[in-house]
Amino acid sequence: MSLATLVKAKLHEWERVPERYWTHSSWIAEWWCTVSNVMFVCLGLARLREIGQLGEDATVSGDNGGFSAQLHAVHRANAVLLYRLFVLAGFCSAVHHATVPKWTIVIDWVPISISSLLSLYLGVLPCVTLATAFQLVLAFGLLFNDHVYKTVPVPWGHSFWHILAAIAVDSMYQDYIHYAAMVSRTGLTA
Repeated sequence: MSLATLVKAKLHEWERVPERYWTHSSWIAEWWCTVSNVMFVCLGLARLREIGQLGEDATVSGDNGGFSAQLHAVHRANAVLLYRLFVLAGFCSAVHHATVPKWTIVIDWVPISISSLLSLYLGVLPCVTLATAFQLVLAFGLLFNDHVYKTVPVPWGHSFWHILAAIAVDSMYQDYIHYAAMVSRTGLTA
């Protein structure tokens, strides 16, 4: 047996088991996996509204040391772009789970890939707190479990992954915003 055949067999074994189609609606194939993306959309829109209200004299306050500072226009624009991709990821994932064609995974992965690359480019990861790092590990651990070990029953593993991922990525972006506000306040370089 060739290495390629072994790899293909292992990848097929790790393929996510979808929930039963059309159990709650004749319009939505994977009901729970589709609905769980609402967290991305609602949380993202709320954060965009919050960021939009941060004017030049507005303050950002948080539990990261209790500081208050202006958010620099560049960091605000970066945060808006990250959260727009966050909302788009929720919509695209919902489209993927609501429909049956396998090619829709591309629609699902485009905003996720762009936001991941943008986060790396902007240096979001070095701003992550220990609590956020724990949330990210927990979310990705659940995703890994959903695809490899499958100990959490379908559809709950993947649905909870969506919710945990939304919370973890939001925390990551909030850490970035708080770090950017601290940099703006103190005049340090980012």
